[in-house]
Amino acid sequence: LFPYTTLFRSATINSTTEQEVIITNSYEEILGSLTVNKALGSHPALAETKTYSFTITGPNNYSNTVTITGAGSITISGLKLGTYKVTENVADAEIEDYNLTVTGNASTASLTEENTTNSVTITNTYEEIPGSLLITKVIKGDLTREELEGALTFDVTDPDGITTTYTMGVDDFTYNEGTGKYELEISPAKTGDYTIEETTTTYDHHDVTIKYTLNGGTTKTGAVVDATVARNAATTVDYEDTYTVHPGKIKIIKRIDGPVTPEDLNTMKFTI
Repeated sequence: LFPYTTLFRSATINSTTEQEVIITNSYEEILGSLTVNKALGSHPALAETKTYSFTITGPNNYSNTVTITGAGSITISGLKLGTYKVTENVADAEIEDYNLTVTGNASTASLTEENTTNSVTITNTYEEIPGSLLITKVIKGDLTREELEGALTFDVTDPDGITTTYTMGVDDFTYNEGTGKYELEISPAKTGDYTIEETTTTYDHHDVTIKYTLNGGTTKTGAVVDATVARNAATTVDYEDTYTVHPGKIKIIKRIDGPVTPEDLNTMKFTI
């Protein structure tokens, strides 16, 4: 009788005498075992010590919850034959600032008389959610946008030490009509420490004062900003350049040859 095994007993009957023979059949249910494997694809260190939870459902309303820490496995024995489903609690598997992809979740496995053992593997892959870096620029003073576009440059050095030069007013920056700011967004941006420097700032016959704020903080004077881009976060550097005409001097020298009266000197005028 499926899914049971039968144990038989035998007896010898002597044909010359009358004997009573009792034959007893014993049945043992065939049981199986299921192994749940937890695998990790790319992942942060935290995933290796995280506890993962799985719900196993099967025949006759079977339900059981098991846990595995990190990458590993667990075997559940003494299971009735039939089909089982293994579902991971994905919400508990989430790690902040990482996207999670679960492969093999809600897998099924069958235990049969021919194959009383089976397994399922569920793999979690974590991908870092990158940050972004936004650099904005406001121009103040008596210079026009047209005069400065293409004349101002920025060097951005990323966490790998690679420096890229961006020019304001060309394809690198866009002008936001609503805010009056030039904007350069680097997204996705590798997480880590950056150095942003406004490298070309001068314009003929003008003085410039450069100020900046980092993430809306205190306004400081300077062209170099050290900023950190974190996972799943936006870092903003706001520059403000104020241009004023550089004052000059004109020296007029007047030489007079010949006799001249004080009245003549008082009537001399110069037009500049």
